[in-house]
Amino acid sequence: MKNLTDRQKEVLDFIAQFTEENVFPPTVREIGDHFQISLRAVQDHIAALQKKGVLAVTQKHSRSLRVLKDMRSDKKQIFTATVPVVNSLLAGKKLFTAGNVAYYITLSEPFVSSGNSYFCMIIQDQSLTGAGIYPGDCLVFVQSDTSVLSDGEIVAAVIEGGTESLIRRYFKEESRVCLKADNPKIKTVYSQDLHVAGKLAAVLRTVAVKK
Repeated sequence: MKNLTDRQKEVLDFIAQFTEENVFPPTVREIGDHFQISLRAVQDHIAALQKKGVLAVTQKHSRSLRVLKDMRSDKKQIFTATVPVVNSLLAGKKLFTAGNVAYYITLSEPFVSSGNSYFCMIIQDQSLTGAGIYPGDCLVFVQSDTSVLSDGEIVAAVIEGGTESLIRRYFKEESRVCLKADNPKIKTVYSQDLHVAGKLAAVLRTVAVKK
């Protein structure tokens, strides 16, 4: 990695500090306002930091910056990732297009780890209440296929030709796959043609606090 200029380090440190304090990275405009420099100057600094391997732009989105190497002397490096919250799995190969992404959130270890790709979904039904997962919870999935799944793991999946995204427990049978809810009121789904988008990695929940 090439040495950073003083200003490049200041920009990188600001992005790292902003992300740590706000859970999401700053926009180009926010960086420019902080340093009182033009948007073009900010973009030049970002390009230089990318080239030097300390910053990544993960999505074409206003809050898409991710610090790869935290250069602040008093901070150890913590992996972070900007993760899309998708509306539906029915989009197939267009899962992460603008029309299917509701918004992005930035997550850090231990919710995400280097070398994996993630997406989130907000669960809408009561299929996993028996597992302590309730409507409105944000579920973090690591992208994977059926070759790395074990029976009982919670997955986000869609049946070929189906009309809904399913978040259920995965079980492999001899000639078909079983998607089972953790709620006796919801029937088990069986399929021979199933696409698994990812397996559950973490559950995020917002708790209302009375003022």
